[in-house]
Amino acid sequence: MANPSMIVPDMTIETNMTCENETEFREVKCKAVKGRPAATITWLGINLGDIREIVEKDNDTETVTSIYRFLPNLHEGENISCVITHPKNSTHEVKTISLPVYYLSSIYVLNAEVTNTKHAVEKEILYRVVLEAGQQNQTIPLQVSGNVPHYEVKCIKENDSHPSDVNVIDHTLWIEGPVEKRHAGNYMCRASYYSKHVSVQLEVEVTSFQPVPPIIRTEMMDKREHRIIECVATDSIPPANISWILPANLTGVTVYSSSFENGTHSTVMTLQLPVYTPHGYNITCEIEHPAFKDKQARTIFVPPSFTPYITIQTTKEYKEESEYTAVECRAVTSIPASNITWHLVNSKSGEITVGSVSHENGTQTVVSVFRFPTPLLSGQDVACVVEHPSLPDAVTRIISLPSISEY
Repeated sequence: MANPSMIVPDMTIETNMTCENETEFREVKCKAVKGRPAATITWLGINLGDIREIVEKDNDTETVTSIYRFLPNLHEGENISCVITHPKNSTHEVKTISLPVYYLSSIYVLNAEVTNTKHAVEKEILYRVVLEAGQQNQTIPLQVSGNVPHYEVKCIKENDSHPSDVNVIDHTLWIEGPVEKRHAGNYMCRASYYSKHVSVQLEVEVTSFQPVPPIIRTEMMDKREHRIIECVATDSIPPANISWILPANLTGVTVYSSSFENGTHSTVMTLQLPVYTPHGYNITCEIEHPAFKDKQARTIFVPPSFTPYITIQTTKEYKEESEYTAVECRAVTSIPASNITWHLVNSKSGEITVGSVSHENGTQTVVSVFRFPTPLLSGQDVACVVEHPSLPDAVTRIISLPSISEY
C-alpha cells in the first residue's frame, strides 16, 4: 500500500537548442516536478548522446530534470521518449516528443539575371551579374530557403583561382575591389547545415567603363562647439577617394560617407576641428579619381580665432512720461558668437533683448540690452558676463549707474 504522504510529480518533456564551447547541441529535457519522493527518469533506446541529471529540493519535495544532449543532425525526425517512475504510480509514465526534420530547399542570387547556357546542368539555374571595372565594395546577396535554424554559405571560383578580396559575409558575396577582370568567371555558392545543402552557379561578368569625373566643392560651417569642413565629390563614376592633409600641429576627426543615385556616386569627407584656433591654417583635401590624370587638391583657409572685444554703455529712453535706462553689452569676436548674460544685485524686473550679427569677414557681433525703469537700479552696479571658447574664464564688465540725485 502506497504511503499517503507521497506526491505524484508533474511530468513534462521539451526540447531546445543550446551552444557550449562554440559547439551546437539539441537538448531534450524530461522533468518530474515537485514529487515526494523523487521520481526516477530513464530513456528509451538512446545511445548517441550524453545524459545529465539535476535534482532540486523545494521544502519536502524534489524536482528531477534529466537532459539528453546530442548533436543536432542526430535523431532528426525521430520520436524521443523518457520513462518516469514514481512509487505512487502503479504504471510508468512515458513522455514522447517528435523532433523536427530540417531541409534546405533552394538558394537564389538576388538582383541577378537568370541565363540558360550550354554549360548549365539540366534543371539547374545559372545566374549572371554584370559589374563594371573599377567599382568597389560590390555586394551580391544570396537568399536561401529552408527551415534550418541557421546555415553557412561558401562560394568558390572555378579553377581554384579564388581572389583574396572576395568573401562571403552575412550570406552576401562581397567583392572588396576595385573590380578587375580577374574577378570575372563562374562561382559555385553552397549553403549548408550539417548534411543538408543546396548550391547555385553564378557567372560574374566584368565590363570596362568610361569614368565620369566628380563635381568638387568645399564648405566650412561653424557650430557652437566645432568647426565643420566638408570636401564633396558628386556625380562621378566610380566613386572618388578623398583624403585630408592637415598641418602637423592640427588634429581633427574625419567622417566618410557615400551614396549611389541615378547611376552615379557622391562622396563626402567631413573634417571636424576645434572651433577655437589661435592661428590661421591652410587645410587641403585631395581627390583621386580614374578620370583625373593627377590628384585634384582644394585648399581651405581656416581663419584664426580672437578673444571678444567687449563694450558696455547706457542710454536713456522715455515712454509714457516715464524714464527708462537701457544698458547695452556688445561683444565682437571670431566665430562662434559669444554668450552674454547679466548679473544684477537687486533687480527683480526688467526686459532683456538679444540680437546677433554675422559679418562677411567671419566675425560675430552679439548685442544684449537690459532695459528697466531708471529709479529701479539707481546708484547700483550692473554687470554683463561674456563667455567664449577663446576665453579660459568668463569676462565681466561692470557699469555703475548714477543715483537719482545725480540726474
